[in-house]
Amino acid sequence: MLEQLKFVQGAVAKKDYNPALTHFSIKDGKIKGSNGSLTLCAPIPLDLEIKPKAVPFVKAIQGCKGKTVQIGVTPTGRLSVKAGKFRSLVECTDQLFPDLEPEGDWVSFKVPILPALKHLIDFTGEDASRQWSLGILFKGDKAYATNNIIAVQFELGSTFPVEINIPKTAVHELLRVGKEPVGAMVTNTSITFMYDKNHWIRTQLYDLGWPDLTKLLNNETELKPFPEGIFEAIETIMPFVDDGTRVYFKDNLVTTTLHDAAVGATVELDEMVPYSVFNAKYFLKLKGIAEQIDLSTYPRPCLFKGPNLRGVIMGMREAYEVD
Repeated sequence: MLEQLKFVQGAVAKKDYNPALTHFSIKDGKIKGSNGSLTLCAPIPLDLEIKPKAVPFVKAIQGCKGKTVQIGVTPTGRLSVKAGKFRSLVECTDQLFPDLEPEGDWVSFKVPILPALKHLIDFTGEDASRQWSLGILFKGDKAYATNNIIAVQFELGSTFPVEINIPKTAVHELLRVGKEPVGAMVTNTSITFMYDKNHWIRTQLYDLGWPDLTKLLNNETELKPFPEGIFEAIETIMPFVDDGTRVYFKDNLVTTTLHDAAVGATVELDEMVPYSVFNAKYFLKLKGIAEQIDLSTYPRPCLFKGPNLRGVIMGMREAYEVD
């Protein structure tokens, strides 16, 4: 039973703006967790209809330590969990719970989605006023993500059967589960990723109104391997970057300052690097993802490529005048 609880608990609301959403719903042999926009469902071997407080229920099952579990309802409406000499009472609610089910048209997945999600999740946006950027867009044979500084396009290998923008909250749950869904039920506003008829993740969908990134991403430029040691150099000087997190590439240097007399830190590389300025935190996101980049196009967007993906990263303005 603990496995089923772990599957659904990722959707449970962390705050009690709607107290019902901090509870599980157990009904018809299924257990659901929901935060209002995301719902997870798994089968559970209980012939009960009850809504126990989620966190205490998980702790109670963990307290059973693998022993035979007895679950029932007390006369006061609490859920009783017993195993051997252990017993726990879990608060329940009678408030309305969003009893969502899969709906819409069925589509089968002929290509895995987890590789795209793993590569793109770190490039999703944070700006709630641009909600569309808080998700990962699947369109045609590609998937996209952008945080307004970096835009990335991932090659799926085959045309995806539907155009969708998956919220990052759902992406995190799909990655946490770590298993490929076999398909999905899709409407204009929601998608339910199906593992089997009783294991599923349902989420709202974000707006498809993305800007056209193809012209930006499909430029042909002079791509070269990343200078050896450049990521390690940035990591070394990160404690010294200014408030804007700027890192400068100049000659054979990776530095926090363009002035010899200024405080900061510098690392020498074994090769020359085109002059450019980047947000250090965002540039480090390319580590392990990209293999080639064209820094010579700075201050225009710099194209990079890696296995099955390409993207662009925007530079920053320098904080000081170049000597």
